[in-house]
Amino acid sequence: MPPIFATEPRKLFSIGNVNVEGTLDALESKGLLKTLAQPTLIALSGETASFLAGGEFPIPVIQGGNNTSNNSQVTVEFKPFGVSLAFTPTVLADGVISLSVEPEVSALDENASVQINGLSIPGLRTRRASTVLELRDGEAFAIAGLLQSDFATTVRQLPLLGSIPILGSLFRSSGFQRGETELVIVVIPRLVKPTRPDQIALPTDRVGDATEGELFLLGRTDKAVPVLPNAKNQARPSSSTPQPAQAAPATSEGAAGYEY
Repeated sequence: MPPIFATEPRKLFSIGNVNVEGTLDALESKGLLKTLAQPTLIALSGETASFLAGGEFPIPVIQGGNNTSNNSQVTVEFKPFGVSLAFTPTVLADGVISLSVEPEVSALDENASVQINGLSIPGLRTRRASTVLELRDGEAFAIAGLLQSDFATTVRQLPLLGSIPILGSLFRSSGFQRGETELVIVVIPRLVKPTRPDQIALPTDRVGDATEGELFLLGRTDKAVPVLPNAKNQARPSSSTPQPAQAAPATSEGAAGYEY
């Protein structure tokens, strides 16, 4: 089961006295960590919400025959890649949220490409996880252990001289680079209650019409107007008719993929 982190008013999430958010920010400032995505998704109880930060690449698909048939037709389908997240929240009793989370990170891999009718189609390197757990409002959990190892070899040589058999090694140098990254996914579910329209502040609430003096002397067409507390609710009173209760949607706030 993924580790569950406690939350405090001044901390996003922590383990005991360790501020995990501060640790991640410090690692990112040193270049040891990179935030891939930080979406905020909202979904009703029992419904699925998804997020994708990446792109799509075309794949030719042969239909109506085989590679040697004259009756075959080639169509194009698109395969998504990048950072994606899909979650399905279910609100239980006492504000408990049953959360099904399916994060995925994929990237194009030219080393796994295939050739079809002279076209090179790249492969995908994918890291995927899936879990179901129960959390309360504001609690956070993380999924880690999605490791990936990269190995690259570089060869440098002088033109022509480096290709000479035996003696070419004197004019040629090679090197390699190896790296390992781990993907950490943090999800914080929250319960969101619906808001009445008269409680939503508008940008025009703080702007008023300018006077004639301000218009001709200063060239102003509007001016700032201070908004008193509860002035919006007083100007737009709500109806006394009771409204039916609505199910509060669950939101997965601050879902981020940290890679270092």
